[in-house]
Amino acid sequence: MKDIKLKDKLNNLRTARGYSMEKLGELAGVGQNTISRIENGDENPRIDTLRKIAGALNVDVYYFLNDSMRTYFDIPEVSDALTNEIRELILSGGMLPYMLLAKKAYDSKIPPDVVAELINTITKIRDM
Repeated sequence: MKDIKLKDKLNNLRTARGYSMEKLGELAGVGQNTISRIENGDENPRIDTLRKIAGALNVDVYYFLNDSMRTYFDIPEVSDALTNEIRELILSGGMLPYMLLAKKAYDSKIPPDVVAELINTITKIRDM
């Protein structure tokens, strides 16, 4: 099954709601140009921008994540290892690539506690 791209999900949902790019930008508190660049595939939005857009469209931010990214949160061994704090950290401020790390670790049978420690270490280094 092929993932529907974020740009298409946004365009489909925005038009289904009857919003122009300008109206959605206004409701979400982002510029019309931001909506346009996302829908044209010229911009990958930060998670905080995506949350604003999701809120304006009355959907959960997970709606916009591709199917394989949503699946990472659905793997019990990975999901159970992620505390709410780590989960929020991943979803705030563009840290979704760390979910890719968690998925690769899961596929490689690396224990979830090791993945959590690795993510904590990367975060500490990033925040230095």
